[in-house]
Order: sequence, then C-alpha cells, then structure tokens
Amino acid sequence: MADRIECSAAVAATPDEVYALIADIARRPEWLTELRRVDPPAGPVEVGTRFTAEPEVMWHHLAGASEVVRAEPGQALAEEIHVGARFLSEWELVPSADGTVVRHCMTIEFPGGPLSRLERWVLRRRVASLQKKSLEALASFWSADHAT
Repeated sequence: MADRIECSAAVAATPDEVYALIADIARRPEWLTELRRVDPPAGPVEVGTRFTAEPEVMWHHLAGASEVVRAEPGQALAEEIHVGARFLSEWELVPSADGTVVRHCMTIEFPGGPLSRLERWVLRRRVASLQKKSLEALASFWSADHAT
C-alpha cells in the first residue's frame, strides 16, 4: 500500500538556485535532517544517476540507495529511494514573487503485515516531521547567515 505525504515552503531564492542546492548530493547532509552520510556521485545529477546514503530514521541508521528518475534544472528533481521500504522523493520548484515555493512529496510503499496500520501511522508522522525540518533548513540557506 502506498501513501503520499506532501509539504511545501517558501524559499527566498530563484528556482535555479534552489535546484542547484537540492541536486548537489554532497551537500545534502547540511540540510536534509535525517541524512547522516552520503557517497555523492561524480558530476551533475541526471536521470539514471545512482548513489548511496545513510539516513537515520526513528533512531536507526540505515543503508540506502537512490536513483534519480527525473532531473529538470530549475523545475524538478525526483529519486527512487530504497531504505527498507521503497520511497519516491519528488522536489518541485515553482517561481513566486518572493523566490520559490518548494514542494516535497514522498510516496512510500509500506510493508504489509499485522502491524502495518500502526507502522504507517508512525512513519507518516515521522516523515512529515522530517520534511518540515528539512524544508526549514533548506530555506535557511538564503538567510543572512547562509547567503550565497
């Protein structure tokens, strides 16, 4: 069963600037709150780019693998992520009067089983919390402290 969790935030930067930071895999631990380590790919990301990472989810360090499935500079970036469960992470960038509205959507295929309803409830809440914190951290890159 798949669930979709969405969150958005306003960022005081152009869509191209936001895309550049999101697509810079090596810098992700600076703003993706759950990411502890990443093995960034060489060169710019494009469809088919693969990399590994270590997120911390619910107090567990996990080995994860990602593959970029959509890469449109200044518009969108999407990855299939495998970390125990399968995720689709989609970043959409919409120009606004004050910069960019960043929308992050996670589609998660949860495992089944006798505890699946409880697991989905807990994981949905945790993913939504991580999304909010990561978007806040992403937006902070264009504050006075992180001006580029």
